Amino acid sequence: MNRKFVYALLCTALLTFARIPVCAGTENTAAEKLQTSCDSGDAKACSELGINYLSGNGMPKDYHKAITLFEKSCNLNFPEGCRRLGLMYIEGIGTRPDYEKGLQLSDKACRAGDLNACNNLATLYMQGLGTKKDPQKAIRIYEETCQSKGGAGCKNLAIIYRDGTEVTKDLQKAQNYFKKACDAGDPQGCEQLGLLYSQDEKDPAFNAQLALDLFKKACEAGLHSGCENFVKLKIRTDYKKD
Repeated sequence: MNRKFVYALLCTALLTFARIPVCAGTENTAAEKLQTSCDSGDAKACSELGINYLSGNGMPKDYHKAITLFEKSCNLNFPEGCRRLGLMYIEGIGTRPDYEKGLQLSDKACRAGDLNACNNLATLYMQGLGTKKDPQKAIRIYEETCQSKGGAGCKNLAIIYRDGTEVTKDLQKAQNYFKKACDAGDPQGCEQLGLLYSQDEKDPAFNAQLALDLFKKACEAGLHSGCENFVKLKIRTDYKKD
């Protein structure tokens, strides 16, 4: 059998996060329960219902309703609701972009312990969106997020050191932070670490098997590019064996 075809099948098999369709009636019932809970003051339910309106899960997409629900959730002091509302303003979904408001909401959610919000906040400081550009403050927030097992913060630190953005380029630090990101469950951290181990065969750090394991881990977490990199490296290493 053609080797590329076999590896394509393997790649497909590794994608384990396919969703099982749910009947419309079940989705509607779940949405009604969330609405009832939200009306009763359940902040988490408001946020979850907002996500459904944002994604069109079981109902037509309605960005304005999503914003209203995230706002209610945030006002009830649910950090994720504040973070998601902040992202709506940052990305201009259902409203005009408002980076300053997005920054304020991200800061509120971050102070309440939402690590993803901290990561968003650091990115705004890094890019100077909604505030004066402050790379050092951004790096401090990324570091604090990473120390709290926030994978995205570790990954962004790794990218900063890999590329030498506002810091001295340091591939060893980049490798360490990508590993922390991967260990914290960030699939892109696993993939990027795999790329560091597999780019240059003359590099003493080259380790094809470790890279394959990392790409597989990223793939199994649902990252399609992780699957692609697994297949490419597998073909490359097996071709050399032949």
